[in-house]
Amino acid sequence: MARPKSKLTRQEILNRRAQAAWEYRQRNKAAVNEKARVRMRAHREKLRRSSAAVQLEYAVKAAQYRQDYVERATRAARRSVAKSLQRSPPSPTNERARLSASSRFGFTPYASTYDPSPEDCTTAEEDWDADEEDEGEEDIGRGASIESDDWPAEETQLPRRCPV
Repeated sequence: MARPKSKLTRQEILNRRAQAAWEYRQRNKAAVNEKARVRMRAHREKLRRSSAAVQLEYAVKAAQYRQDYVERATRAARRSVAKSLQRSPPSPTNERARLSASSRFGFTPYASTYDPSPEDCTTAEEDWDADEEDEGEEDIGRGASIESDDWPAEETQLPRRCPV
C-alpha cells in the first residue's frame, strides 16, 4: 500500500502549520521588536529633550522660591529689629544694634538721637568686651538680643562711631 506523495497525514499537516506559525511569529516578532526599538528611541529622545527643559524649569522655580524666601525673611527681620529698637530708648547698646541692623539689612529703623561724648568713643570690640563684664545689665529692650548666636562675627566688627 503505497501512499501517494501528495497526500500528507493529519499529523504532518499539523506539524507544518505549527512550523509555519512559529516562523511567522518569529518574523513578526523581529518586525514588532524593531518597531518598538524605533518608538522607544524616539520616546527616549523626546524624554531627554523634555528632561532638559523640565530641569531648567525646576531650576528657575527653585531660584524664584529661594529669592522669595530670602525677601520674606529679610522683611520679617527688618520688622522685628525695627519694632524692638523702637520700643527701647537709644543707648550705646541699642545704637550698636541699630548700626548692625543698618549694615545687615540696609536700613536705619529710626534716626539716631545718640550723640556720643568723647569718652564714649570706643570701637565695637571694646564695647563688646565692656558688655561682657556687665553680666547683669540688659538694656537691649524686649525681643532682641544682639549677643545671640545668629549674628555672624564679622558683622560685630563695627567701625568707630566717633571721628578720631
